[in-house]
Amino acid sequence: MAKLTDPSIPIHGRAPTATGTLTLQMPGVPGVTLIVVDNALVSGAKKPNEFTFTPVPGSIFTDADGDARGTSGTLGLSVAPSGAVWTWKGPGGTPLTATQLNQTFATNFAHNTVLTVQATAPVIATSLTGIPTTSGIPTDFASPTYRVIVNIPPPPVIRVNDHTFAWNSGFPTTGFVGAKFQLYMNGVDAAANSNYTYTETGNKAWAKVDSIGTITFIGTATTADKSLNIVATNKSDSNDKHTFGHHAWEVVCQ
Repeated sequence: MAKLTDPSIPIHGRAPTATGTLTLQMPGVPGVTLIVVDNALVSGAKKPNEFTFTPVPGSIFTDADGDARGTSGTLGLSVAPSGAVWTWKGPGGTPLTATQLNQTFATNFAHNTVLTVQATAPVIATSLTGIPTTSGIPTDFASPTYRVIVNIPPPPVIRVNDHTFAWNSGFPTTGFVGAKFQLYMNGVDAAANSNYTYTETGNKAWAKVDSIGTITFIGTATTADKSLNIVATNKSDSNDKHTFGHHAWEVVCQ
């Protein structure tokens, strides 16, 4: 006859295990995280240390005792970030320095520069039931090596008839009622203009701006009221904001 111990001793089974890979993520617009794919464009305003990772949802969870998969982390898989190893390399395979990892891409790299990134991190599998629920011994998950391309768009410009002017630089100071000029937000043409909202901040009765960045003089500026400020704000990223300011307009009747 079997005899129970007093107190009873729980029966220990086998710890869960897992195998899989990591998905890399990069910052997009505020509140949005993008999945990294090969040859992904990354904004020059972002930093390497802003990239993150997560176990691929399809990673294989195994428990020889049939215990249920846990709910912690990503479907029972928890990553120890402190043990993660990131490998960033620049042109020619040169590793990025600790300083570069904390600076924007635009600080160190030109537009269309190709970098590579790869990450490895220890992952612990956890079951919902059974003993033990985890082995406490992590398994290294790794991501593929991806190429990312630094994207630094040209600054916005001002287009008047067939002439292009740098932002807030060298622009004519004399206009006439009915005259128009347009902001080119991508620095080349009006293709990206619909991605922005445009606001005239001074309630000027003699000028208006439309939804595609065209400014029109509809009246005459007074001697005491010659300044004009237009703010263009990206609809998806409020941090992408540009102010066109001109403080010496002579708008005359024609």
